[in-house]
Amino acid sequence: MAEEERRSDEELICQIRQGDAGAMEVLLERYKQLVRKQAAFRYLAGGDTDDLIQEGMIGLYRAVLDFDPEKAKGAPFGAFAYLCIKGQIYKAIARSQSSGNQAMNQAVGMDEENLEQYYKKIQAIAKDPETLLLEDEKRDELLEKIRRTLTKTERKVFDLRLQGYGYREIAEALDMQPKSVDNALQRIRKKGAKVLEG
Repeated sequence: MAEEERRSDEELICQIRQGDAGAMEVLLERYKQLVRKQAAFRYLAGGDTDDLIQEGMIGLYRAVLDFDPEKAKGAPFGAFAYLCIKGQIYKAIARSQSSGNQAMNQAVGMDEENLEQYYKKIQAIAKDPETLLLEDEKRDELLEKIRRTLTKTERKVFDLRLQGYGYREIAEALDMQPKSVDNALQRIRKKGAKVLEG
């Protein structure tokens, strides 16, 4: 396993296509934290963060299956995975809001047109990594503005949530009741919305 962990994403994908289940495990583990971060501050009607994490993992799994290094033209798998994870989570949120909370396990396929759009986006990212850095800086600045509006306890909850911890994990880490964590997150969302409004 240690040898596989040192291999690049693209090498692991080649191994996966040759039937190596261990390579799939390594790649999914490598991007699990990205999935958790993408799910952390999004709201799913009729669901919770664990449901969004599951959706993100489906997006990651599809990214592994759909990634084509030739079509990506040198763009990294990580950029493609990011878009697939984010896209799957947004689809789940849209389905939950527009379909009267139908079952979350309805599969949404990745058609050729969507794949082409993803490849164009990741090629743009590969050509212009400064854009990603600027987006990260803006996000960090916004998060700091939100943090300044929070109480001490809310900041602790907020920081753990940003690290991808779920409600129960935050409750255990901070010795709180899960309902108290939920209440804190609701207050954080409201304060965050006010910061976003300007």
